[in-house]
Amino acid sequence: MVTISNFMPRKREDGSVFYVLQITSGIELVKSKTTGQYYATTRQCTIPTTLNESACLSIRGTELAGNIIKVKCEPYDFIEKQTGEVMTLDYRYEYVPEENEVETGVSDQATHETY
Repeated sequence: MVTISNFMPRKREDGSVFYVLQITSGIELVKSKTTGQYYATTRQCTIPTTLNESACLSIRGTELAGNIIKVKCEPYDFIEKQTGEVMTLDYRYEYVPEENEVETGVSDQATHETY
């Protein structure tokens, strides 16, 4: 299960505004590659919506069946907001509805892979 935790406006090339929903997974414990200690985290991603602002506001907190999975992609630079550190990442997170998990072979086990 995932939760619609927030929404944000985005601008199209033509200047018009649309909204994206921020989707958050349940909490998971991950072992640090540098310290070996565990820390709690969640996975987040956004998905576009055709809903207006008031509709987006009204569905915050709604739970959806599915998972957020890690997907390989072309490398890109990411700036850590708290430290300003620039990191090169080669993955992104993507929401997969429950009915698509069977079709794609995604399961809860696949959501815990690391790169």
